[in-house]
Amino acid sequence: MDYQETNREDFNAENIQCDEIPVATVTDEEANRLIPADAAADDENYLMITFGKPYDFEGETFKGIDLSGLENIKGRQLTAIEKAFGKTIRIFPHKMKGEGHFAAVLEKDGECQERFRGACKNGVQRGLLPKDYQEFTCFAEQNLKGVPEGIYLRFGEQLYLAPVGTPSLAGLKVLRPGLHLGAAKKNRFEPAHALALAFDAAHTKNSFALSSKEKEAARFIEGQTFAAEGEKGWYLITVDGYSLGWGKLAGGIMKNHYPKGLRKNIF
Repeated sequence: MDYQETNREDFNAENIQCDEIPVATVTDEEANRLIPADAAADDENYLMITFGKPYDFEGETFKGIDLSGLENIKGRQLTAIEKAFGKTIRIFPHKMKGEGHFAAVLEKDGECQERFRGACKNGVQRGLLPKDYQEFTCFAEQNLKGVPEGIYLRFGEQLYLAPVGTPSLAGLKVLRPGLHLGAAKKNRFEPAHALALAFDAAHTKNSFALSSKEKEAARFIEGQTFAAEGEKGWYLITVDGYSLGWGKLAGGIMKNHYPKGLRKNIF
C-alpha cells in the first residue's frame, strides 16, 4: 500500500484539516493481487491471500493462506474491502502531534435477526397510557404534523419520549430517559427546546423563518421579542432553514422561548 507522507511538524494539533491527515490508499493493481490472474473469473469462492514475502513459522515457510473454506465471505468481497481502504483514514503518531488513530465506517447490509437482539433483564420499559399525556397530544395535533410514536414517560410534569423496546429503567438513575418533549402543566403544554431541535419546519404546522443576515435572528438569540404577523400560537423559529427554538405569537409580537441559559449577546 502507498501512504501519503505528511511530516509531524506540518500539523497543528489545534486545527487539523481533514485533507491534511495521512490517508491509507490502495491502487486497483494492489487490490487485485488478492485474486491471482489464473483464477477463474466466475469462481467467487476463490480466496487465496498471498504474502509479499514468504513467512516462516515454526519451521515451515508460508507463501500465502487459503481462506476459500470460510463461510459468508468470498474472494471478490475481500478485494472490494481492500479497495475500500482508500476511503479510510490513518493518522500516524510519528508524523503528527497526538496519538495514532484509524477511522472507518462499517455498515452491514440487511436487518438484525430477532434472536440476536438480546434480552432485557427486567423486560422493556412500559409507557404511559394515552390519557396520561393528553396535554401533549393536544399540543401535537395543533402544532405538529402528527403525534410522535414511542414510549411516553413522565417525571413530575416533565414528559419524555423513548424508543420502542427501551430496556426497563427500574433501579436506574438517568438524566433524560429520551427526547424531552416539554412540561405538561395544568390545561396546557409547554414544549421543550429539545423538541424544537428534533423537528424542522416540514414537521410543524406553524414556523417562522428568519435569516442570519437579519437583526431579528440575533435579537431572538439574545432573548428579545420581535414583531410578526400570523395566527396566535406556537411557532418553530428557524434561521436559514435550521431550527433555533420556540416562539409564541400573540398580539403581533413573537414572544421568546429560547432557553435563558443559551441566550447571548451577538452584537
